[in-house]
Amino acid sequence: MDFKLENKTALVTGASGGIGSAIAVVLASAEAKVYVHYNKNSQKADEVVSEIESNGGMAVAISGDITDSKSRDSIISQIIDESENLHILVNNAGVNQEGLFIRQKDADMDFVFGTNLFGLMNLTRLAVKHMMKNRYGRIINISSPAATAGSPAQTLYSASKAALHGLSKSLALELGSRNITSNVVIPGIINTKMLDDITDERREFFISRIPMGRFGEPEEVAYAVRFLASDEARYISGCELTVTGGGAVF
Repeated sequence: MDFKLENKTALVTGASGGIGSAIAVVLASAEAKVYVHYNKNSQKADEVVSEIESNGGMAVAISGDITDSKSRDSIISQIIDESENLHILVNNAGVNQEGLFIRQKDADMDFVFGTNLFGLMNLTRLAVKHMMKNRYGRIINISSPAATAGSPAQTLYSASKAALHGLSKSLALELGSRNITSNVVIPGIINTKMLDDITDERREFFISRIPMGRFGEPEEVAYAVRFLASDEARYISGCELTVTGGGAVF
Protein backbone atom coordinates (compact mmCIF):
# COMPACT_ATOMS: atom_id res chain seq x y z
CA MET A 1 0.00 0.00 0.00
CA ASP A 2 1.33 3.41 -0.94
CA PHE A 3 -1.50 5.62 0.39
CA LYS A 4 -1.53 7.79 -2.72
CA LEU A 5 -3.59 10.99 -2.78
CA GLU A 6 -3.51 11.81 -6.48
CA ASN A 7 -6.16 14.27 -7.69
CA LYS A 8 -6.82 15.33 -4.11
CA THR A 9 -6.59 18.86 -2.71
CA ALA A 10 -5.55 19.35 0.90
CA LEU A 11 -5.46 22.28 3.29
CA VAL A 12 -3.05 22.06 6.22
CA THR A 13 -3.51 24.84 8.74
CA GLY A 14 -0.51 26.02 10.72
CA ALA A 15 1.73 24.48 8.08
CA SER A 16 4.62 26.83 8.81
CA GLY A 17 5.30 25.00 12.09
CA GLY A 18 7.32 21.85 12.66
CA ILE A 19 4.53 19.27 12.59
CA GLY A 20 2.38 21.19 10.11
CA SER A 21 5.18 21.60 7.59
CA ALA A 22 5.99 17.89 7.79
CA ILE A 23 2.33 17.03 7.17
CA ALA A 24 2.25 19.31 4.13
CA VAL A 25 5.42 17.76 2.68
CA VAL A 26 4.26 14.17 3.25
CA LEU A 27 0.79 14.78 1.75
CA ALA A 28 2.40 16.40 -1.28
CA SER A 29 4.75 13.42 -1.63
CA ALA A 30 1.60 11.30 -1.91
CA GLU A 31 0.60 13.47 -4.90
CA ALA A 32 -1.95 15.73 -3.21
CA LYS A 33 -2.03 19.41 -4.09
CA VAL A 34 -1.37 21.04 -0.74
CA TYR A 35 -2.35 24.50 0.46
CA VAL A 36 0.28 25.47 3.02
CA HIS A 37 -1.54 27.72 5.46
CA TYR A 38 0.21 30.26 7.65
CA ASN A 39 -0.81 33.27 9.69
CA LYS A 40 2.41 35.26 10.12
CA ASN A 41 5.44 33.21 9.09
CA SER A 42 5.35 33.67 5.32
CA GLN A 43 9.04 32.87 4.96
CA LYS A 44 8.65 29.41 6.44
CA ALA A 45 5.54 28.73 4.38
CA ASP A 46 7.40 29.71 1.22
CA GLU A 47 10.24 27.38 2.22
CA VAL A 48 7.77 24.51 2.61
CA VAL A 49 6.28 25.24 -0.81
CA SER A 50 9.77 25.35 -2.35
CA GLU A 51 10.67 22.01 -0.77
CA ILE A 52 7.50 20.41 -2.10
CA GLU A 53 7.98 21.82 -5.59
CA SER A 54 11.63 20.79 -5.68
CA ASN A 55 10.47 17.21 -5.11
CA GLY A 56 7.99 17.44 -7.96
CA GLY A 57 4.92 18.15 -5.85
CA MET A 58 2.23 20.82 -5.99
CA ALA A 59 1.81 23.40 -3.23
CA VAL A 60 0.47 26.90 -2.66
CA ALA A 61 1.16 29.13 0.34
CA ILE A 62 -2.05 30.59 1.69
CA SER A 63 -2.33 33.14 4.50
CA GLY A 64 -5.10 33.93 6.91
CA ASP A 65 -6.16 34.30 10.52
CA ILE A 66 -8.59 31.47 11.19
CA THR A 67 -10.10 33.42 14.09
CA ASP A 68 -11.38 36.05 11.63
CA SER A 69 -14.51 35.27 9.60
CA LYS A 70 -13.47 37.23 6.49
CA SER A 71 -10.07 35.58 6.54
CA ARG A 72 -11.62 32.12 6.82
CA ASP A 73 -13.96 32.85 3.91
CA SER A 74 -11.01 34.04 1.84
CA ILE A 75 -8.99 30.88 2.54
CA ILE A 76 -11.74 28.51 1.44
CA SER A 77 -12.82 30.70 -1.49
CA GLN A 78 -9.29 30.83 -2.88
CA ILE A 79 -8.94 27.06 -2.70
CA ILE A 80 -12.28 26.42 -4.42
CA ASP A 81 -11.65 29.08 -7.08
CA GLU A 82 -8.24 27.65 -7.91
CA SER A 83 -8.76 23.93 -7.39
CA GLU A 84 -12.57 23.51 -7.58
CA ASN A 85 -12.63 21.23 -4.56
CA LEU A 86 -11.25 20.58 -1.09
CA HIS A 87 -10.90 16.92 -0.23
CA ILE A 88 -8.68 16.93 2.86
CA LEU A 89 -8.66 19.33 5.80
CA VAL A 90 -5.94 18.97 8.41
CA ASN A 91 -6.68 21.18 11.41
CA ASN A 92 -3.18 21.57 12.78
CA ALA A 93 -3.05 25.25 13.77
CA GLY A 94 -2.99 25.73 17.52
CA VAL A 95 -1.83 28.07 20.25
CA ASN A 96 -1.04 27.81 23.95
CA GLN A 97 -1.07 30.22 26.87
CA GLU A 98 0.72 28.69 29.81
CA GLY A 99 -0.07 29.74 33.35
CA LEU A 100 -2.03 28.67 36.38
CA PHE A 101 -5.76 28.61 35.65
CA ILE A 102 -6.62 31.04 38.45
CA ARG A 103 -4.37 33.65 36.82
CA GLN A 104 -5.74 33.35 33.31
CA LYS A 105 -7.62 36.36 31.98
CA ASP A 106 -10.64 36.52 29.71
CA ALA A 107 -8.33 37.58 26.88
CA ASP A 108 -6.24 34.44 27.40
CA MET A 109 -9.32 32.26 27.11
CA ASP A 110 -10.46 34.09 23.99
CA PHE A 111 -6.99 33.69 22.47
CA VAL A 112 -6.67 29.94 23.05
CA PHE A 113 -10.24 28.90 22.34
CA GLY A 114 -10.51 31.37 19.47
CA THR A 115 -7.87 29.46 17.53
CA ASN A 116 -7.93 25.92 18.88
CA LEU A 117 -11.70 25.49 18.86
CA PHE A 118 -13.91 28.29 17.52
CA GLY A 119 -11.69 29.28 14.60
CA LEU A 120 -11.15 25.63 13.75
CA MET A 121 -14.87 24.83 13.96
CA ASN A 122 -15.84 27.70 11.71
CA LEU A 123 -13.19 26.87 9.13
CA THR A 124 -14.28 23.23 9.19
CA ARG A 125 -17.90 24.22 8.67
CA LEU A 126 -16.96 26.13 5.51
CA ALA A 127 -14.92 23.18 4.23
CA VAL A 128 -17.65 20.66 5.01
CA LYS A 129 -20.15 22.51 2.81
CA HIS A 130 -18.02 21.71 -0.21
CA MET A 131 -17.22 18.19 0.94
CA MET A 132 -20.93 17.41 1.33
CA LYS A 133 -21.70 18.60 -2.19
CA ASN A 134 -19.07 16.24 -3.56
CA ARG A 135 -19.84 13.43 -1.14
CA TYR A 136 -16.21 13.05 -0.18
CA GLY A 137 -13.99 14.41 2.56
CA ARG A 138 -11.29 13.72 5.11
CA ILE A 139 -11.15 15.82 8.28
CA ILE A 140 -8.10 15.21 10.45
CA ASN A 141 -7.72 17.11 13.70
CA ILE A 142 -4.35 17.35 15.45
CA SER A 143 -4.74 17.10 19.21
CA SER A 144 -2.50 16.42 22.21
CA PRO A 145 -2.20 13.97 25.12
CA ALA A 146 -3.15 16.97 27.27
CA ALA A 147 -6.69 16.64 25.91
CA THR A 148 -7.31 13.43 27.83
CA ALA A 149 -4.64 13.43 30.54
CA GLY A 150 -4.69 17.13 31.40
CA SER A 151 -1.58 19.22 31.90
CA PRO A 152 -0.71 21.56 34.78
CA ALA A 153 -0.42 25.22 33.79
CA GLN A 154 -1.99 24.36 30.42
CA THR A 155 -5.63 24.20 31.43
CA LEU A 156 -6.90 26.31 28.54
CA TYR A 157 -4.92 24.33 26.00
CA SER A 158 -6.05 21.01 27.49
CA ALA A 159 -9.70 22.06 27.57
CA SER A 160 -9.69 23.38 24.01
CA LYS A 161 -8.10 20.18 22.70
CA ALA A 162 -10.52 18.02 24.70
CA ALA A 163 -13.43 19.81 23.04
CA LEU A 164 -11.86 19.01 19.69
CA HIS A 165 -12.32 15.29 20.37
CA GLY A 166 -16.05 15.75 20.93
CA LEU A 167 -16.29 17.79 17.74
CA SER A 168 -14.46 15.18 15.72
CA LYS A 169 -16.58 12.27 16.95
CA SER A 170 -19.81 14.18 16.39
CA LEU A 171 -18.78 15.07 12.84
CA ALA A 172 -18.01 11.41 12.19
CA LEU A 173 -21.61 10.58 13.13
CA GLU A 174 -23.15 13.45 11.16
CA LEU A 175 -21.11 13.19 7.99
CA GLY A 176 -20.51 9.47 7.53
CA SER A 177 -23.46 9.11 5.14
CA ARG A 178 -21.76 11.64 2.85
CA ASN A 179 -18.52 9.65 2.67
CA ILE A 180 -16.75 12.13 4.94
CA THR A 181 -14.53 10.82 7.71
CA SER A 182 -13.43 12.69 10.81
CA ASN A 183 -10.53 11.56 12.97
CA VAL A 184 -8.05 12.79 15.55
CA VAL A 185 -4.28 12.34 15.56
CA ILE A 186 -2.60 12.72 18.95
CA PRO A 187 1.14 13.42 18.72
CA GLY A 188 3.25 12.80 21.78
CA ILE A 189 6.47 14.70 22.39
CA ILE A 190 7.84 15.48 18.96
CA ASN A 191 11.26 16.81 17.95
CA THR A 192 10.45 20.39 16.99
CA LYS A 193 11.87 23.78 17.95
CA MET A 194 9.59 23.77 20.97
CA LEU A 195 12.03 21.35 22.61
CA ASP A 196 15.09 23.53 22.05
CA ASP A 197 14.84 25.25 25.41
CA ILE A 198 14.12 22.34 27.74
CA THR A 199 16.83 21.24 30.14
CA ASP A 200 18.68 17.94 29.83
CA GLU A 201 17.09 16.84 33.09
CA ARG A 202 13.61 17.55 31.75
CA ARG A 203 14.45 15.82 28.47
CA GLU A 204 15.56 12.68 30.30
CA PHE A 205 12.40 12.72 32.41
CA PHE A 206 10.16 12.86 29.34
CA ILE A 207 12.07 10.10 27.57
CA SER A 208 11.80 7.91 30.68
CA ARG A 209 8.01 8.05 30.25
CA ILE A 210 8.13 6.86 26.64
CA PRO A 211 8.43 3.08 26.17
CA MET A 212 10.21 3.48 22.82
CA GLY A 213 12.86 5.56 24.55
CA ARG A 214 12.92 8.56 22.22
CA PHE A 215 10.94 11.55 21.02
CA GLY A 216 8.94 11.29 17.84
CA GLU A 217 9.80 12.95 14.56
CA PRO A 218 7.39 15.31 12.76
CA GLU A 219 7.32 12.98 9.76
CA GLU A 220 6.02 10.16 11.95
CA VAL A 221 2.98 12.26 12.79
CA ALA A 222 2.63 13.15 9.12
CA TYR A 223 2.60 9.49 8.08
CA ALA A 224 -0.38 8.88 10.37
CA VAL A 225 -2.18 11.84 8.79
CA ARG A 226 -1.40 10.57 5.30
CA PHE A 227 -2.90 7.18 6.17
CA LEU A 228 -6.13 8.68 7.52
CA ALA A 229 -6.38 10.89 4.43
CA SER A 230 -6.01 7.93 2.07
CA ASP A 231 -8.64 5.66 0.56
CA GLU A 232 -7.15 2.78 2.54
CA ALA A 233 -8.62 4.46 5.64
CA ARG A 234 -12.03 5.07 4.07
CA TYR A 235 -13.85 3.02 6.74
CA ILE A 236 -12.07 4.62 9.68
CA SER A 237 -13.95 7.50 11.27
CA GLY A 238 -14.43 8.81 14.78
CA CYS A 239 -11.10 7.36 15.92
CA GLU A 240 -8.23 8.77 17.96
CA LEU A 241 -4.84 7.69 16.65
CA THR A 242 -1.98 8.18 19.10
CA VAL A 243 1.56 8.78 17.82
CA THR A 244 3.32 8.74 21.16
CA GLY A 245 5.83 5.91 21.12
CA GLY A 246 3.63 4.08 23.60
CA GLY A 247 3.57 6.91 26.11
CA ALA A 248 0.10 7.96 27.24
CA VAL A 249 0.59 10.52 29.99
CA PHE A 250 3.20 13.26 30.14
